[in-house]
Amino acid sequence: EGTLRGEGVIKIKNLLNPELNINLKIQDFQVASSDSFFARADGNVSFKGPCHQAKVSGEITLNPAKLMLEEINPTPPIPVIRLIGQSSQDLTKPKEDEKDKLKIFPIILKLKAPKRFMIQGFGLESLWEGEVDVTGHLSDTQLIGSISLVKGTLDLLGKRMKLTHGQIR
Repeated sequence: EGTLRGEGVIKIKNLLNPELNINLKIQDFQVASSDSFFARADGNVSFKGPCHQAKVSGEITLNPAKLMLEEINPTPPIPVIRLIGQSSQDLTKPKEDEKDKLKIFPIILKLKAPKRFMIQGFGLESLWEGEVDVTGHLSDTQLIGSISLVKGTLDLLGKRMKLTHGQIR
């Protein structure tokens, strides 16, 4: 749902790594929809540079977004696999050139949530606002910023408490 419009140029000087200059505009676009997270967004995103290293940048406003805490399940433990005939050290440390292959699409995005980011679950009903920068690469992103509580309540042991201050950094 929503609108996603794009325009741009792809220069194919190198068939395996074309040059991108693409701009996308999103309006009331559903960027996530699951039992635990729902979000619609407006904003602009661009992809510029050689395809494998094209920089992803832009500004996106979540309007609205909802995180349901009850639906978030912890990740099950990863089973231990024993290998015979090969050093486990060889498998756990990626080679330098393999690390570089994973560093595709450098990201510099600004996410805004103007008083329409809801977090609910485990007795919590809350509304948040803030800005977060998403940086790094597609395979290794970092979130930098904070969101602040606008209003909320917490039902705990049959008692309803009003939340007046809160910040997530």
